[in-house]
Amino acid sequence: MDHMQNTKVVSFGTLGVIVTNATTNHYVDTKGFAKATILAIHHAAAATDSSAKWTSMVLGHSPTTDITNVTAIDGATGTTNATATSAQFVIPAHNLTAVPCIVEFHVDLTKKERYLHLLVQASAAAYSTASFVAILHRAESTPTTDALAGAAQVVWV
Repeated sequence: MDHMQNTKVVSFGTLGVIVTNATTNHYVDTKGFAKATILAIHHAAAATDSSAKWTSMVLGHSPTTDITNVTAIDGATGTTNATATSAQFVIPAHNLTAVPCIVEFHVDLTKKERYLHLLVQASAAAYSTASFVAILHRAESTPTTDALAGAAQVVWV
């Protein structure tokens, strides 16, 4: 069996701009999978101002898509240097104008609710153009179509 056979890729949350100081909630349905890799991708910075473009980032889980039901996952709350505690991670400064900044989460879905939520707040200094991708691993059953694998076309080489 190919190691990627039981994998699904999901782009969740639409590519776009998170307005200054706004918080957005992006979620993905993880039903039927045992592991997830979540990528929060902040596209190339508009300026080299050495600041975090996101002021907060929380990965949580819930039984529904409703944001009011979200429980933060231990260790998956990010903030800026000024307010970080030992239980949080520091969101990296992003001042590269040619490459994106990617924050990557690896999640064991055992004992997690069905939906993973990523709540992200843009900084006051900059709009954030972002994409969010989930790579779901170890499916209970192998996706039998391109759509079930989360793609318009799956190419095996």
